[in-house]
Amino acid sequence: MKHIRTMNRYYLLVLTFLLTTGCTTAATTDPAYVIPTAGSVIKIKRSLVVPAGQTRVYLQHGQVVSKHNLDRYYPSCNLEVWKLRQRPTTIRPGRFSVARTVRDIDFMVQFKPLQLATLNQVNYDDGGQSLIIHVVHMQLKSVQQPNVYRLTCRSWQDFPHEAKEPTMADMREALGNYASIRLTSR
Repeated sequence: MKHIRTMNRYYLLVLTFLLTTGCTTAATTDPAYVIPTAGSVIKIKRSLVVPAGQTRVYLQHGQVVSKHNLDRYYPSCNLEVWKLRQRPTTIRPGRFSVARTVRDIDFMVQFKPLQLATLNQVNYDDGGQSLIIHVVHMQLKSVQQPNVYRLTCRSWQDFPHEAKEPTMADMREALGNYASIRLTSR
């Protein structure tokens, strides 16, 4: 009888291990800081209109927003076309292959107006903080829509020691129902 209880505990332990391992594997199939690489697919699900006189349409929180209405403290993405036109350009639903991905950092420096004289002590800190934005540029290819150039996703503005790359969750949340990202399997 003691032998059967030991075997039952052993099987229970193995079963628990297998179930836990299965849950862990499912949860980590899309690591946070993986980015779309060559061969990944961007699927545009709904038409997007690039405004006249511009080359980009911006998405944030699953909504189309103007560049001036972007909340720079939340992740966003934009689709970009090659040709600048004086009329709106429509990006139609379709599949785009990621040809190349580039990680980059944009620096946002705050400048104070020129001050010719001061009564303050000499202070080499201008009081402003430099902010950075991590950017992921995905160059796109499509035979049907060759004018669509790239998808760019960015993190929020943050101080250099706290800034992070946009995660896949950030990118997907910014794109919402307008587009999806399918990573290449390696």
